[in-house]
Amino acid sequence: MSKRLDNFFTSGWSFNNSEMELKSRFQMMNIAIVLSFSALSFGLVGNIIRGLHVLIPLEIVLLCVNVKELFQEG
Repeated sequence: MSKRLDNFFTSGWSFNNSEMELKSRFQMMNIAIVLSFSALSFGLVGNIIRGLHVLIPLEIVLLCVNVKELFQEG
């Protein structure tokens, strides 16, 4: 489990000092995916509680895409 979480925000890639810009891009994309996952989860739960069933299938599809991207091997 610890190995899986090593370099989580860089998709498991290791970067040297000359590749700091690339490392920052990986970090920003992965942080954006994590934040969108949490926002979609919050919206899905909110729509279930309020009974707005129109957007639930779309949110589920978007969550599945996020999960796929989040755990995609580098």
